[in-house]
Amino acid sequence: MIFNLLLLASSYWVDVDNKQALVCDINHIQLCLNNLDTPTLALLPTKIARYKEMMGLHHAMVLPITTPEVTGLILINPKETPKEAFAIVRNVSLRLTLKQQQQLSLWHEQGHLVTPFLSHGLSSLTKYQHEWLADLYLLWQSVSKTKSKALAWQQLHRRSLDVINDPANLNHWSSPILLQVLNNYTVGQILGFQSYADFFAEVYPKIKQLNGDEQAETYNLIRFLFDDNSTRDLPNYLYWRRPKLASVLEPTFLHILGKRKADNLLKNLNLANSFPE
Repeated sequence: MIFNLLLLASSYWVDVDNKQALVCDINHIQLCLNNLDTPTLALLPTKIARYKEMMGLHHAMVLPITTPEVTGLILINPKETPKEAFAIVRNVSLRLTLKQQQQLSLWHEQGHLVTPFLSHGLSSLTKYQHEWLADLYLLWQSVSKTKSKALAWQQLHRRSLDVINDPANLNHWSSPILLQVLNNYTVGQILGFQSYADFFAEVYPKIKQLNGDEQAETYNLIRFLFDDNSTRDLPNYLYWRRPKLASVLEPTFLHILGKRKADNLLKNLNLANSFPE
């Protein structure tokens, strides 16, 4: 009885397209792996210590698996699930309390497994595309399950705070993509899609991605504005990229600070007059 309770607490299955993924608590990885048959285990690391090494301090990650029934192993660590996102910009504290973050992370990792089923006709995906596509799945799941955009907005705010706090998170900065969908589709419209495949087929072709010079220069602007080692005051640096960056950051600043303080912060960053007309 005790063993069965531990097994239930350490693992469960989730549907991914027409297959399943096994979700494992990394703190009970051996018990969780007992759910897999020998051929599937043969596709995974044999040493238990290797799973913890791969995960490090991450609170969630996915290991794709190719079998007729299983598409992946999702590792979660409830002990490392973040409770808040935090950044300091020009001596202004930006703090966001995170709700249901473990569930959001699970949907994100599921998104990594769903994407290959839907992207066969697409060109080779970059790491950044893999990440924002996973968050696109998170958006759809969160709205479908909660009948609200609140958790999707939370993910957008978290991604922006993460990249402000450390530009190394740029590959996960899905905020420009999420913002387009959140602004262009109502809850009712999102709920109107019968499946994620239908939602993806409608939304993906309409998304304006950051590519080429636009992506490189936007990333350079983020580093310039938020790198602690940058002491230069060049208000016209990459001025042609500031309007879009301002439009993506403004909802997060407004949500956390309110209009007056958000406007002041945008002004201090020389972004206050950068909004597109």
